[in-house]
Order: sequence, then C-alpha cells, then structure tokens
Amino acid sequence: PAGARNDPAIAAVNLGYLRERSGDLDGAAETYRRAIVLRPELPLAHFNLGVLERRRGNLAGAEAALRRALELDSRYADAFDQLAMTREQGGDLAAALALYEREIALDSTPPRYHRDLGRLHVLRGESAASQCIVNHIKACRHKRHRAYIVKGKRPSLI
Repeated sequence: PAGARNDPAIAAVNLGYLRERSGDLDGAAETYRRAIVLRPELPLAHFNLGVLERRRGNLAGAEAALRRALELDSRYADAFDQLAMTREQGGDLAAALALYEREIALDSTPPRYHRDLGRLHVLRGESAASQCIVNHIKACRHKRHRAYIVKGKRPSLI
C-alpha cells in the first residue's frame, strides 16, 4: 500500500527484521518494541517480536507477543504456527496440538503446517494420526508439499 511507505512503524518493523537477520537480536527486539509504541495495533510488530523472543528462549515473552498479534488479527495463521511452536518448546503438547489444528483450519496451504502437526503427533506417540497427515501430503498436487515428507524412499515427517 502507498501509505505504508511513509509509515514509521512499518519502517521500524523492516529495520528490526534486518537487524535480526544480521544477528543483532537485542537491536531487533528494541526496534520491534519501538514499532509497537508507534503503532500498537500493528499485528506484524507483535508477531515479529514474538518470533524473536522464542528464538532467544524467552517463551513467556514470545507467548505474550504472539497472543497480542492474534488479538489484533484472529486469522493470522502464522501467529498460530509460532504460538504452537512456543507451546511445544515449553512442553505443552496438548496446547500446541490445538494451535496447529487451528492454524490449518485457517490456512491449509503451507506444507510446514501439516508437517508440524504430523511431527507433533509422532512426538505424542500417535502414529495413526501422523500417517493420515503423511497420506494427505502425499496426495497433494503440489510438489513442494510432497517434498516435506520424502526422505529417500520412505515417507517421513521429520
């Protein structure tokens, strides 16, 4: 959008992303927080901060930021994905499972969503459920979806 070019909050998010990519995680977090101060209703700023905090091991901070992104945009599938990974990393597999299922209900296109859900079923010892997901991905027409499960000759989600 034309207005986004002049939006200091979007500029801060972009700068934060560049800082994060260059390894300046503290600078990135500070820049994402500045974006949130400039425009608290911007889900992307909260999302990026949440992803960064999860990478840094601050699961409580990650969850708070990702939940805020979802409060602002309840259809933000990537935020459900990151929140599920945060809950999984914290050991709450039941909550992670519910979040992965919610994300797929919102957007079933990205193959990593199915892979993550299947991987979680494997971790939970639910091989029948993970096999259903393998079958779903194998039946998919998109080659990139199938690439997520094929390792050698044996299908795998990990």
